[in-house]
Amino acid sequence: MRVLFLDSSSNKMSLAIYENEYLLHLSLTELSNKFNEELLDFVDIILKKLSLTISDIDNFFVITGPGSFTGIRIGVSTLLGLALGNKKKVFGISTLDAAALVINKFYNRDSFRVGIKLRLKEYAVREYNFGLNNFSDYRVENLNSTQDLMFVDKLEIPLTYAYLHKKFEHFVTDYNPFYMRKSQAEINFDKKSCT
Repeated sequence: MRVLFLDSSSNKMSLAIYENEYLLHLSLTELSNKFNEELLDFVDIILKKLSLTISDIDNFFVITGPGSFTGIRIGVSTLLGLALGNKKKVFGISTLDAAALVINKFYNRDSFRVGIKLRLKEYAVREYNFGLNNFSDYRVENLNSTQDLMFVDKLEIPLTYAYLHKKFEHFVTDYNPFYMRKSQAEINFDKKSCT
């Protein structure tokens, strides 16, 4: 089974292609302002390099957030278009869950909290205990101290490596973007609507 896994939830994009548990290709790149125009060409170049076509991909996985509103929307919609055009499925995994799988497998940690900054002192947070198979709800916390958090953006290993974790399927969801708070534009719109 061949898998294409995309993370465009931050200012760096990770695109991995796996065949079963073997990594065939990994690309890491800074996202440009023309990311939405360049992503399809980028995927096409990688597939040609591997002598594959989009129809050779069996499943598509995408990081659904929280993270960059624009990056997530572009990543999800691009993979959705590629998959549906080839009668394939798209699956999602949250940024926090992908980070937790990477931390557990590659940093050898069983119990920890993962966080990602939303805005000001707001953080999206989830607690993980892989030893007890116990995972908290996702929540937004206002934090003054973040000493006990492992930050998604501080990880040196791409989130697309989460696919290699034996519990990856346990965290897979649908492809709908996962926003833990409204965008600033939505907040401003709501304020104007109420007046």
